[in-house]
Amino acid sequence: YGPDGLHIRNVGRKGEGPGEFHHMTTVALMPDERVAVWDDALHRVTFFDAEGEYQSDLKLPRRSMGSSRLVFQVDTAGFLYVRNLLDPERGAWASGSFTESGEEVDILVFPPSDRSGARFAGHVGNAHRTALSPHGYPVTGYNKIYAIHRPLQDGRVLRIERAWTPVPVESKEREALTVLNAYYAKNNHVPAPTVPKEKPPWWSLLADEEGRIWVM
Repeated sequence: YGPDGLHIRNVGRKGEGPGEFHHMTTVALMPDERVAVWDDALHRVTFFDAEGEYQSDLKLPRRSMGSSRLVFQVDTAGFLYVRNLLDPERGAWASGSFTESGEEVDILVFPPSDRSGARFAGHVGNAHRTALSPHGYPVTGYNKIYAIHRPLQDGRVLRIERAWTPVPVESKEREALTVLNAYYAKNNHVPAPTVPKEKPPWWSLLADEEGRIWVM
């Protein structure tokens, strides 16, 4: 779409050939304004120019399921990140960073997740939440309290902590969450999470290009 909101063209089509998609989940902008599209089924990123013309594609490793938005990301230097399950027993996540040629540059390891909490607004109440900054460093939050860790360039870690007043889960919310948890458990073949008495202080985390950290 153009700046005026008018449709310009469609890009790609269903398939597995060059410029085609089987199950695309993420669209990211490269520093040079090319568009990178991640296909979760083919484990492939496809590059298009600013006009939507196919440029190239690259297969990257993908070994686990995860949040579609977080599976594939691009930083301001043009490195590509693919999030994988590093240790299934501990539930630790890692993002491997790659060049456009497919060379692995680094691995960023995130704390293991605690998925014992209830689902709030479609999100499992993890103890740890992680976000990858557009500048290539991880930001980790601990949402059983209001605490966030941000690494600094000199190797130190900035700890951001805020006091907060717990908000109780109301009876109507508890009823709705109980139904949602039962549906989630049935479809994922896991025990239904217990709805806690209080809501977490936040459940979603984002780091932007200006170095700001957003929580919801």
